[in-house]
Amino acid sequence: MNRFIIALITVCALTGCFSEERHAAPEDVALAFFSAIYVDNQPQQAMALVSPELKEVMVHYQLASQIQRNMLGLALSDTKVWLGDVDADFFRRSSDAVKVLIQLEGYRGQQLVREDRLLRLTHSADGWIIDKLYDDPFSNNG
Repeated sequence: MNRFIIALITVCALTGCFSEERHAAPEDVALAFFSAIYVDNQPQQAMALVSPELKEVMVHYQLASQIQRNMLGLALSDTKVWLGDVDADFFRRSSDAVKVLIQLEGYRGQQLVREDRLLRLTHSADGWIIDKLYDDPFSNNG
């Protein structure tokens, strides 16, 4: 009987019966969003990770380059994306909203640019979704 239960759990784990996508961490969702826009040029993938309000705006712009330019204010090529900071820790499981800082490095023309983008994710029944994009939190316009 114990072997049967162990075998069943193993089969479920190997075949994907337990969906990890639904329970992705907020930082993974944020990285996937920026990777879809800046690295993979797949706006449809990014649209699956945002709130209906943001999705409506993204549908209007359609192209990853237009979303970069008009929604994020940062058109880059040959971009690298990595996690900067998360405002929550182990206890975020009880939190409904988390802010994540994503760092970007890419080229605007011939110039290498490094930027930070802050976004807020909220927890819904489907997992974490992006519901707010902030401007560069460290921009000083000078």
